[in-house]
Amino acid sequence: MHGTLPRSCYDDARFRDRPPFIDPVRSVPRRAVNEPLPQPHSASAGAAITPATSPTATGPAATGPAATGPAPAQPSLLRALGLYAAVAVVVGNVIGSGIFLKPGRIAADGGEVWLILSAWVFGGVLCLLGALCYAELAAMLPRAGGEYVFLREAYGRPLAFLFGWNDFLFGKPASIGALSMAFVGSLAAAVGVQKLTGATSAMGAVSVDVLLAVVAVLLIAAMAVVNVLGVVWGGVVQTVTTVVKAGGVALIALAPFVLLLFTGQGIEWENYASHRTPASATGTQTATSTPAQPSASATNPGGANNPSGAAQSASPVGFAARFGLVLLAVMWAYNGWNGIGPVAEEIRDPGRNIPIALLAGVAILIALYVAANVAYHGVLSVDELAAAGDNGASATARALIGPVGAAIVAGIIMCSTFGAINSNLLLGPRVPFAMGRDGVFFRQLGRVHPNFRTPAVSIVVQAAMAAGLVIVSALLKVVLRGVDAKAIKWQRLSDIVSTIQTDSIFTILTNFVIFAASIFYLLGVAAVLVLRYKNPGAHRPYRTFGYPVVPVLFIFVYVWFLMQIYLERPFESLAGFVLIGLGLPVYFLWQQFAANREASR
Repeated sequence: MHGTLPRSCYDDARFRDRPPFIDPVRSVPRRAVNEPLPQPHSASAGAAITPATSPTATGPAATGPAATGPAPAQPSLLRALGLYAAVAVVVGNVIGSGIFLKPGRIAADGGEVWLILSAWVFGGVLCLLGALCYAELAAMLPRAGGEYVFLREAYGRPLAFLFGWNDFLFGKPASIGALSMAFVGSLAAAVGVQKLTGATSAMGAVSVDVLLAVVAVLLIAAMAVVNVLGVVWGGVVQTVTTVVKAGGVALIALAPFVLLLFTGQGIEWENYASHRTPASATGTQTATSTPAQPSASATNPGGANNPSGAAQSASPVGFAARFGLVLLAVMWAYNGWNGIGPVAEEIRDPGRNIPIALLAGVAILIALYVAANVAYHGVLSVDELAAAGDNGASATARALIGPVGAAIVAGIIMCSTFGAINSNLLLGPRVPFAMGRDGVFFRQLGRVHPNFRTPAVSIVVQAAMAAGLVIVSALLKVVLRGVDAKAIKWQRLSDIVSTIQTDSIFTILTNFVIFAASIFYLLGVAAVLVLRYKNPGAHRPYRTFGYPVVPVLFIFVYVWFLMQIYLERPFESLAGFVLIGLGLPVYFLWQQFAANREASR
């Protein structure tokens, strides 16, 4: 497989002869925040990175600058994920509901097929540039935690803590909870269990909300058990669901052209020339949803600024604003391309497999997403796709083969959200695990189960937080169901109450964290430049192709992208800043608490 990437990108002597499955990690004394990374031994000796920066050493931690002798052996994570599982993590972590539910909103905002397809290609290339940079970081620092580790080594523990704080408390729980509700909502629609409204009593509607929440909690618990039992089991689930949902996207992309070949129908070529005049979405929120439950997508007519979902005054927008709106939705669909980082410590031969998995995974995603959108716009005009709203993929399938096609798409969406729940429980807990192991947060989170060799405590806590959000969401809907939001005099509170009544709380939380996640993507890529300067001699099994042009280009484009998010979503952007900033006092208070506890011993 060395031919997949330029052979010069690898240092084969350091990784070629590693054991195939198990590569123990030994704990090492904590380094000072600003202490430089230990330098590797000479390549001729065939040594790997020193244990202070790499989990691949099997001997005592005696080479790091802070080492004083052999560290006691502790249970370690297993390097049990091979190349195919690593690719499945990249692809499966990205494909969720966005590619199925976003195209209608994108058509409404973009207005022209060429602009929309260009945005899908542009967004994919942007992710590919980021993957080239993250490949160097993950191969250089193959430790559990991903971006937390990259940011810690580049900028120090406080900034790394802010990433972990945001991801652990807001990002992953909201995503897991929202995806679980999206799954059970799709399941309810598929089996005919609908929300009991209209002719039925209010208590009937409440009972269905509670029932869906209970099923979602049970689903989260089951997936947590799978991932606690072993990374291999989580990897198997991830691989199987990734094959199914990637195959589903490919099926949607190919079906119109297959029908055209055999029946002469399926594609209407004039649809590619169709267009509409989009209107400004500033001041509105939009979100995608499954038939029975809003999902974690970033946009939805209504929301805090327009809770009723009523049409607002609109004005035509120029190319830059339209492209920015479309790219915002596109980047949400691509979100998660960096997901392999948190499990880097559990991937075999990380210096070789991580770069291949990142680049191959992103390339597969670009091909699938662009092909699917070519199919959508070939079957439906821009106006028809925009009118379909959240059901663009279902409308396309229904136009091709009728209700059966819509049912097939519903099944694919269920499998897709199921796999996304698993990927969040596979990847998310590795960040608080790394924080606990560093001692910057509860140390229990950094413990490895002695039998299953997984961060069991971190997985259970992350699942419990997601389940808590599901329960809180259901209870809020029950409590506020009969409240007249319009009667509340304080407008902001009225908007919040109305939003909770009509939307999922997870949609709101996800809107908040999108901006924050984009900030950390930017800082993560910039870490390549920082670490090249701080540690030029550090062992790098893979070096970013096109350095320094690639990271600089990514940073330039992402700065523009963040500005567009702020201009179009100021409330969510400011909320993201606040959520990040809240982590600073927590970090320093925790450091003081830890110091006092240590001094009292």
